[in-house]
Amino acid sequence: MSQDPSSKVPPAEQELPADFDQRITVNGLGLECPEPLQLLRKCVREAKEGQLIELLSEDPVSRRDVPTFCEFMNHTLVSMPSKLRPYHYLIRKGSSAKAN
Repeated sequence: MSQDPSSKVPPAEQELPADFDQRITVNGLGLECPEPLQLLRKCVREAKEGQLIELLSEDPVSRRDVPTFCEFMNHTLVSMPSKLRPYHYLIRKGSSAKAN
C-alpha cells in the first residue's frame, strides 16, 4: 500500500505565503483528468523559478496527481487541499533543471 502523498505537505488551512498576492492562478474548475494537470504543467513552464502557482480543481484524481507531479518535477507543494471541493493547491516552481 502506498503512502498518502498529502502527508508530505502542510494542510491548506496554514498561513498564506508572503507572496500569495503575486501568485499565478490556474483555473481547472469543471475539468477532469488530465486537463487540470496539463494546465498546471503549461503554467509552470512559463513561470519563473520560485513563482507561486495556485491550482483550482474539482477533479478528485488531482489529489494524487498534483503531489506526484510536484515531486517528480522538483517543485514544492506548499499546501495540499482538504477533502472539500473545490481543491486549492499552492505550488512553488522549483529549479529549472527538471521543470520541463
